[in-house]
Amino acid sequence: MTEDVKVAVAEVELAMERLDLAFDQYVQGLRSSDEDSEVLDRAIKMKAAMRDSGAIYLSWARYYAGFDETPMTD
Repeated sequence: MTEDVKVAVAEVELAMERLDLAFDQYVQGLRSSDEDSEVLDRAIKMKAAMRDSGAIYLSWARYYAGFDETPMTD
């Protein structure tokens, strides 16, 4: 795979890590506020869904870019 693809995959991986941290801060803010539990529960599920689906896509992207021998090896 070209170096451009490998660099792009690495950039997406870093962006997903930043997104997960931002969602974590959002959830922590909701926990410390008076927000109702339904909003907090939805935010927690959103954070988990983004983290998990991002990991799946990144696993395949890393595989096709030549970073990993097999997909889904986290």
